[in-house]
Amino acid sequence: MASDMLINANDRQIRYFRLEESTGVPILHNKFQDLVNRIQWSQSCFSSDGEFVIGGSGHKAEHNIYIWDKNMGNLVKILEGPKEPLDDLAWHPVRPIIASVSSFGNIYVWTAKHEENWSAFAPDFIELEENVEYEEKEDEFDVVPDDEKTKQKQVDEDIAIDVTTCDSIQAFIDSDDEEDGDEVFYLSSLPFVDDYIQINSLQSAQTEEKVPKKTLLKKKKKASFESADERPRKVFKK
Repeated sequence: MASDMLINANDRQIRYFRLEESTGVPILHNKFQDLVNRIQWSQSCFSSDGEFVIGGSGHKAEHNIYIWDKNMGNLVKILEGPKEPLDDLAWHPVRPIIASVSSFGNIYVWTAKHEENWSAFAPDFIELEENVEYEEKEDEFDVVPDDEKTKQKQVDEDIAIDVTTCDSIQAFIDSDDEEDGDEVFYLSSLPFVDDYIQINSLQSAQTEEKVPKKTLLKKKKKASFESADERPRKVFKK
């Protein structure tokens, strides 16, 4: 079975080796170091799931912890602590918690910040930054006995619901049947065929009535002209 191991050397590098299953020979897979400050490491170890490598800075004026990805080798996070030298560190076997010890005898516990989402428990929950005076309603926190709850439930169940009577729709009520209220009038959107026939007959009758009037007027005018011609004319002689 393959196993992993870390070697903290004096050349300021942490080396990650893996033992082969068949031969048991360690094979180098990755190197971890601080490329900027080139600091020495006081302690190193694996994470609980074996996916990360952590190393404690050996600088006397800082208490920093470096976290790398074991397979990729990239730096994931730097945990900056007080200005105390770091002697030892360890990762919790189950949880994402790191404990470190300083030369002054102080133990520091590092963990991920957990943000609680209270809206998952109460949709109308509002997070307050400071204390606010709350006005309690009259019956908000009153304790109702079980007997009253059962009575109220029975009263709600005893209410008769009429599911057979059909209410008439106002739009379809005949004007003769309704006693009160405004009448409903219906107007056809298009005229019927009978209306077209009646309109055409009226128009033809009107045209027939107009033609004799015109002829009479013409006859009267002609007669007036003839009477004007028949009037006596005076003869003037030179």
